[in-house]
Amino acid sequence: MQRNQTTPRDTALELLASLRAHDYWTERMQLLAAEDGRERFLAHVARAVPYYQRLFGSGQPPSSDDFPLTGRAERVLGRAEFRAEPPEGAPPLLPRTTSGTTGTPLTVLLDQPTFFHINDAIYGEYADIHRVRDALRPGEVGITLVTNKPHQLRTEVPVISLHGASFRRLVVGRSAEEDAAAVSELRAAPPPMLYGKPTYLLDLAEVEERLDGTPRIRPLTLITAGENLFPDDRRRLEEWFGCAVLDSYASTEGGLVASECPHRCGLHLRGDRVELEVLGDDGRLAREGTGELVLTNKLNWGMPFVHYRTGDCGTLREAACACGYSGPSLVEFPGREARWFRTPREERFDPRRLEPLFTALPVRGFQVVQRGDARFLVRFVAAGPAAEIDLPLRESLRRQLGEVELELEAVPRLVGPGGKCRRFAVEAP
Repeated sequence: MQRNQTTPRDTALELLASLRAHDYWTERMQLLAAEDGRERFLAHVARAVPYYQRLFGSGQPPSSDDFPLTGRAERVLGRAEFRAEPPEGAPPLLPRTTSGTTGTPLTVLLDQPTFFHINDAIYGEYADIHRVRDALRPGEVGITLVTNKPHQLRTEVPVISLHGASFRRLVVGRSAEEDAAAVSELRAAPPPMLYGKPTYLLDLAEVEERLDGTPRIRPLTLITAGENLFPDDRRRLEEWFGCAVLDSYASTEGGLVASECPHRCGLHLRGDRVELEVLGDDGRLAREGTGELVLTNKLNWGMPFVHYRTGDCGTLREAACACGYSGPSLVEFPGREARWFRTPREERFDPRRLEPLFTALPVRGFQVVQRGDARFLVRFVAAGPAAEIDLPLRESLRRQLGEVELELEAVPRLVGPGGKCRRFAVEAP
């Protein structure tokens, strides 16, 4: 028996909320598509948000260059300062809190268009990006989200943007009984789209591997977001599920920010709603280059994000793709992974050089943390006897890193349920 299932009443209420929000979303997208849409958004922010009211006063509407950088710390401490004054009769803003796995959680207030984007429109966009719209059927599941968060509800609701197909959420790792039921369900009726963090989808693959049997789960495509997709994890997912994996950049603050197309030449920016810039080492913002990604979300007028420091690192390039897209793309997206280690041999050692050492061994996952100039913690999930991995791994690591102190630890999993794994990290001294 599955626990925490949504009731028909819950489903009806969610669908009704989406129907109400759809009209607001359509109106907002039309406004942003207008020639002066961007300027009207910035004027709204300057006029309606207390933080910017004090900054700009009642003078001429500012340009985007006038908006200062803000980050999570300012918004956590002064949430009310970044909430727009609602028009009379406007629907209430809806809270959604970030996971907090890489910092203090932030509660983001969603207006109706943003609520619809995150809970509905984003799935229609995925269907178009992944070219599976023709496989969607009214009344059937169109996209399944896999999570290992034990307190999540098992949900299934119709999605307007999927033309009557539904969104379903399944939880793995809560109990052997539920895992077996989820695998059986997915094998019998595989969804066109299977969605989740790479860690969650790998958990599902391991559950199915333990259960054995045939046929395997065979969706048409896999969508990853919320966590780094590493090349070896992409290979494992594609080999197990027998379909392509396409990555995306999504967040509570920005919704679907950028997505990978089947040509895999970068994550294309969803520029009708969001803008990304790069904060360089010189403190300047640029449209191209490498550095911290700075977000402007033009969709959410209830709690606007303008020049918001995401904490994620990436490389932006203007380019044309064979899919027909032309514009900025994230051609490298390490996110919050450490970009460099410092070793006795090299001042700037690229941690990605260590990945082949682990993929050559029976290891399901790993993490390398620098704890000092010559001290490293290495945690790994063994797919075979850990004792047989320890010595060859130490020798390989020392050949790369030099004479360093290595603490190796075999663990059953790298992060707990709902966690977000960083493969490479540097601890502050």
